Amino acid sequence: MQSVVFSFKSNVAPDKQDKILEQIESWDEVTKASRLKEDARNAEVLRMAYANVEDHSGAQQVVDRLSEMPEIESASLPAKRKLV
Repeated sequence: MQSVVFSFKSNVAPDKQDKILEQIESWDEVTKASRLKEDARNAEVLRMAYANVEDHSGAQQVVDRLSEMPEIESASLPAKRKLV
């Protein structure tokens, strides 16, 4: 499973964000879409979200789709981590 991280623009109301998250979660490639921290008090953190993608090859497609949405400020794949 691969996660895609993204942020909403600051002018997108929380209820609109919820509707967009529901829409994203309905995409075929996405298994879950949610806020990074549901109970965050900081407005910046509340704008952060993620989408889980079952197929690694579909993750970049999800990033591309998110990047095209006018309500999304940024979308990316987290940097790969490895043990040193």
